[in-house]
Amino acid sequence: MNSIVCCKLFSIHPFFSRNVFKTEAYSQALFSQFASTKLNLSETDITRMLKLQPRLQNLRTLHNVEQYIHSLKKHGCTEVEIAKMMKTKPQLIGILERTLEPKLQLLEDFGFVDRNLAKLLTRNPYILGYSLTNNLLPKMEFLKDVFQSQDLLVKALLRAPRLLSSSLEKTLKPSLAFWEGWGFRGEALVSFLQV
Repeated sequence: MNSIVCCKLFSIHPFFSRNVFKTEAYSQALFSQFASTKLNLSETDITRMLKLQPRLQNLRTLHNVEQYIHSLKKHGCTEVEIAKMMKTKPQLIGILERTLEPKLQLLEDFGFVDRNLAKLLTRNPYILGYSLTNNLLPKMEFLKDVFQSQDLLVKALLRAPRLLSSSLEKTLKPSLAFWEGWGFRGEALVSFLQV
């Protein structure tokens, strides 16, 4: 009996019945206004992003989104590039700074600084969602060994950023071993990469 009374109180109480809808509308409006004013995204882009990443409709604060943008800016990305990344992969919006920063630092340690880092992330924002220790680091170490220098690694990944999206064991190692078997390594291998 108490649970029925409780349910009825919740359903007729003004706070519980109306604020649920206000909160959802407020959350959606919060992100929409932020995206349109701060990142100059169109209504169409915002609607598409909200469909691809429904949790953006439930934001109560923009703290994680603002930290995400701040971290990317700190590493050389412009607002236009960040907006492009967010449109491409809205699932990464609000990725926590504690997981984002180490990935950005790793890319910088491998030679992606300033504009090169921004170019790589704009062309392949998906890499920010990869595991640092199980995916990104092993691929970067392998590719640096294949291309024989940091400069060639940067050149190769800017030319073909999809290399970081390929499976290390199933795709990268067999494909690059094939080319190495024909004597292509380092600079010669970079020239074969297509965008």
